[in-house]
Amino acid sequence: MGENMSDNFDNNAPSREGDLEPIPTDPQETAPPPLPEPPCDDQEESEHHRFSLSETNLLYFGIVAVLSAAKFFMENDAVTSIQFARFLGGASAFILFPTLVAWLYWGGSGKKKHGGSKAFNITLTLMLIGLLYQYLTKR
Repeated sequence: MGENMSDNFDNNAPSREGDLEPIPTDPQETAPPPLPEPPCDDQEESEHHRFSLSETNLLYFGIVAVLSAAKFFMENDAVTSIQFARFLGGASAFILFPTLVAWLYWGGSGKKKHGGSKAFNITLTLMLIGLLYQYLTKR
C-alpha cells in the first residue's frame, strides 16, 4: 500500500473548476416552460362542457308554463292561497324535474355540449301530455 495516491487518478480528466456550469442570471433561462394552449371549440366533440340549456329549451319551457298557468286559471274562478301555493309548487316541478333529468343525462353522456337538451325536451313533452290529459278528462 505504499503506492502513490496520485496514481489512482486520471490525469487527463478535466479539473473540477471546468465541470461546473455558470449560474444563469437571465430570468428567462430559469423560467419554467410555458403552459399548453387551451383547447379550441373546433376540436373533438368528446370534450367536456358545462351544463346549460339552449334558448330553444327555455322557450319551450315558457310555452309549457303559459299553458300550465292557463289551465290553472281556467279551472279556478276564485283562487285561494292553498290553490296558489299548489300552482307555484307545480310550476317549480315543471322546471326542476326536466332539468334534473337533463343534468343526469348530460353527466351520463360524457358531458357533451348540449347533451341534456333532448332529455329536457322529451321530459317536458311527457309532462305537457299529462297536463293536457288532466285538463281534457276533467271537462
